Amino acid sequence: MKGFKIGLFVAISIACLDSSLSQQITCKETITFERGERGIVSCQYNMNFIAVFWYRGDAGNPFLRLEEGRPTTSERFSIARNGTMIIESVEIRDEGVYRISVLDENGVSISEHLYVKVTVSLSTAPVIENCATSESELCQNIKEENRENVLVCETMNTRPKVNLTWWRLSSSGDSYMSGLSYNASMNQSTELFTSSSVFQFEPKRFSVGYFTCKATGEAVRSQKTSSLFVQGLKETAVKTKQKEIVEFGMTLELSCSDKTNPLMSWSFTQDDVTVQTLQTIYPGKRSGACLLGTVCYVDDHGTLTVEEVTHKNEGFYECLYSDGDTSSKSAYEIDILNINANMGDVFKFISTFDNFTVKPIPEEIVIEGCKNSTKCDKAVALTGNIEASVHRARPPVEILCGVADESTAFIYNHESSIEDHPEEGTFDTFYSVDVDIDECSQPVHISCMVPHGSVHENLPASNIYLITDTSSCSNQKGPWTAIILVILILAIIVTVITVLYFKRDRGKNFYVHMLKQGSYFILIPLQAYWRCFCKR
Repeated sequence: MKGFKIGLFVAISIACLDSSLSQQITCKETITFERGERGIVSCQYNMNFIAVFWYRGDAGNPFLRLEEGRPTTSERFSIARNGTMIIESVEIRDEGVYRISVLDENGVSISEHLYVKVTVSLSTAPVIENCATSESELCQNIKEENRENVLVCETMNTRPKVNLTWWRLSSSGDSYMSGLSYNASMNQSTELFTSSSVFQFEPKRFSVGYFTCKATGEAVRSQKTSSLFVQGLKETAVKTKQKEIVEFGMTLELSCSDKTNPLMSWSFTQDDVTVQTLQTIYPGKRSGACLLGTVCYVDDHGTLTVEEVTHKNEGFYECLYSDGDTSSKSAYEIDILNINANMGDVFKFISTFDNFTVKPIPEEIVIEGCKNSTKCDKAVALTGNIEASVHRARPPVEILCGVADESTAFIYNHESSIEDHPEEGTFDTFYSVDVDIDECSQPVHISCMVPHGSVHENLPASNIYLITDTSSCSNQKGPWTAIILVILILAIIVTVITVLYFKRDRGKNFYVHMLKQGSYFILIPLQAYWRCFCKR
C-alpha cells in the first residue's frame, strides 16, 4: 500500500511538470512603430491566466497589470483584457526592452522579453545641391576649394539613419556611382539623424548629366529620390539649325529630335539677353511651366507647341536632348510676320540672311520741333535739351547725337527708351540729350544718326542748328579785331624794311628822319582802329 502511494505521487508530479512545460509565451523579438501612431504590443500564450504584468526592462515593479479582469493604466499606456499592451501615440522615449509575465490558474508564472523600436520616416525627398553654383548651407560645410564639380545630398530628421546612393542616367539605364563620402549624425536633443553624401563628377566626360540621389533604409517607407540636371564641359553638337518665319496668330511647332529621349530641355532667348527655360523632361517627370504669354506645351516626344504666336514669341529656341551618354541640340531662329492689309506701309520688309527689318515711318530720325530733318534751325537758350525719335521700326533703332563741324558745345546725359507695338511687331525709339552752349557762339550744329554696323545704318542723319541770342555780347569785335591785327603786322613789316633802307643811305641822320617819316606807317593804322571802335 505504501508503494502505491509513492507511485501515485510521482505520477501526479510528472503530470504537473509536463503541464507547466507545455505552457509558453510567444512574442515577436522586435516590434516596430512609427512615431505618433498607436502601438499595440501583443503576445501569444496557450494557457488560462489569472494575471498579466508588463515591466520596463528588468524592473522589479510592473507599470501595467491585469488582475481578476481588472486592468490598470499608466500615462499613455493601457492594458486590454487579453493582456495586450496599448501605447497611445508612440514616442521615441518609448523605445526599449519590455517584459511580459503571465500567471496561470495554477499559480505558475511565465515571462518573455521583447524590444519596441520607434522609427521616424523620411517625409520629403532628399535635398540635392550642385556646390559649384549653390550657396546653400549644405555646401558651406565643404571647403571652398573642394566645391567645384561636387554634388551633395542630404536627408534630415529620420530615425534610424538613411542610406544614400548615387546614380547616373545612361543609355542602358541608371548606373551606380560611388560616392566620395558619407556621414550620419544624431541630434542629441531630438534623437533624430541627419544623413549626407558627397559625390564628385568629371565634367569633361559629358555634355549634360542627370544624377540621382536615392534614399533607402528602414526610415524610408516609400521611394524617395532627387535628381539634378548638370551641364558638363564636353561640346554638344548642333544637329538641327533652322530659321523659320511664322505668320502672326498661327501655331508654332518645333521638333526636339527625331526620336524620344529621356532627357529633353527647351529654352527660349530673346534680345540675346533673356534666357528662359520653358520645360525640362526627365525620366518619368517634367519641370517648368512653359510660360510664353500664350498657350505653350511640350509633349512626351519633346515637340514644342506655341499657339497664337505674337511678336513676343519671336527669338531663339533651343532644345538640348540626351540619352545619358551622348547629347545634341536643335536650334531655331523664329521671326513673326504680320500680314495685314490694313497696316498700309508699316511692313516694308527687307529680307536679309539674319532677320526681317521694318523701315521706320517716316524713314528718318525725327528731331522735336523740326519739320525738315535735313537742316533745321532752332532758337534755344544756352542750356537746353534735344529730343529725337524713330517710329514703328523693326528691330529698334539706335540713335546717337553729337556735335558736328567745329561747333562749341558740350552734350551729356544721353538717354534712350524703347516702346513696342506688339500687334505690329515694331518699336519706337526715344532719345534725349542735354546741351550746354558757349556764350556768344556761332550756331551749334548737332547731328543725330544711326551708328555704323546697325541694321538701320542707311537711315539718313538728321541735323539741327542751335542758335542762341547774341544781342548782349560785347560789340562783336571778333572779325574786325582780326583784320586790324593783320594791318598792324603788315605795317610793322613795312617799317622794318624802311628802317633798313634809310639807315644805309642817311647814316647818322637816320633816326631824325625816321621820327619825321616813319611814324606815318604806325600812326595811320592806329588812327583807323581808334575811329572804327574806340569812338563807338
